[in-house]
Amino acid sequence: MRVAERTLKIERKPRPGPKMDELFQLVENKNQNQTIFGLLEKLKATESNNAMRTQIVRMFQLQSWPDKEKPSTESLESILYLNRLVELWQQNMALYRIDRPAVCVVSKDGAERCGVFCTLNQALDELGEEGTVDIFSAVRRVRNNRPELIKDTAEYRLCYKLVQHETRYQPSFDGNHNTSPLSPQTAPALSQDEDFEHPV
Repeated sequence: MRVAERTLKIERKPRPGPKMDELFQLVENKNQNQTIFGLLEKLKATESNNAMRTQIVRMFQLQSWPDKEKPSTESLESILYLNRLVELWQQNMALYRIDRPAVCVVSKDGAERCGVFCTLNQALDELGEEGTVDIFSAVRRVRNNRPELIKDTAEYRLCYKLVQHETRYQPSFDGNHNTSPLSPQTAPALSQDEDFEHPV
């Protein structure tokens, strides 16, 4: 197997334009009595051997991550806000005819937090499209490509709590408040090589 090696030069850009500033300000205002949970950076990546190939990169950094065993409401909301920011950024890019720009999710160990964020994103997409969500299936889809993601029951439960929190405290898709479009799904038992059980 031949691996292509590329060197990128990364430069920080000035503060983002007004649309993204306003978007992030909404989050800061919402959390005004709490510490600001995230940072928004605009980076420019250029291939060192081809200055014509330049990509502007938005970096959303989450500074507080919930304890997966006992997550606080604020920490759940910080992940949900981050997900909304990324979704709104993608919608904003669509205005410039950039179809669903790629999102790269990074965490310290490259697995735990990435898995939770990717599962949350998939589950909320499914919820928006179909009106129901099956967390078990969302986890399985994420693990098909990266089996090390969502490696234990605590991470699974965190994904469930995040979606549950989103549906309880946000307007439902039909405009009613405090109604949950979550429908319990009976999921098949995991195979023997899976690391966690499907919580009931």
